[in-house]
Amino acid sequence: MVAAILVTLTRRGGLTLREVFRTPHDWLMAAYFGWVIYSAAAPFGTFKKLLPFMVFYLVTVLALRSTPQLGRFLRWWCGLLLVLASAGVLTEFGIDFTGAAERIAMNDGRLVLNTYMHNNPNALGHSVVVVMPMAYFLYLWRADALVKGALFALLSFLCVYYTQSK
Repeated sequence: MVAAILVTLTRRGGLTLREVFRTPHDWLMAAYFGWVIYSAAAPFGTFKKLLPFMVFYLVTVLALRSTPQLGRFLRWWCGLLLVLASAGVLTEFGIDFTGAAERIAMNDGRLVLNTYMHNNPNALGHSVVVVMPMAYFLYLWRADALVKGALFALLSFLCVYYTQSK
């Protein structure tokens, strides 16, 4: 994160407020972050917790300046989530890369992975469910890759189904 901030601040032309608040979406996100901090019982503590998310948003928005860049980012994100979904679905078929069998048993058979971020069914399901709309918009919407998009959405669906996440 520090490297991303340094690269953003030292890039050619620097950083101006006009770049940060370029679209209505940027203003909406600033208002949302502001409201969450303002309405919190401990505003400073909430600010500290939200800071990584705010920086990630800022760096991402400033880095993705064109439609091809945004598409490449989304395809990489979708692909990495598919790796996660694959690891989960394969676990259901006895190929357990993360050693999650004990955790699955502790969760009454609900699919989890033995990783820091996905060690409970809802965390895994909520992470992977994003692939379904991404597969639609990246591969199915304009009929770019119908079979690929359908398989990606199906893999994501199976992973979420096995987590029994609501």
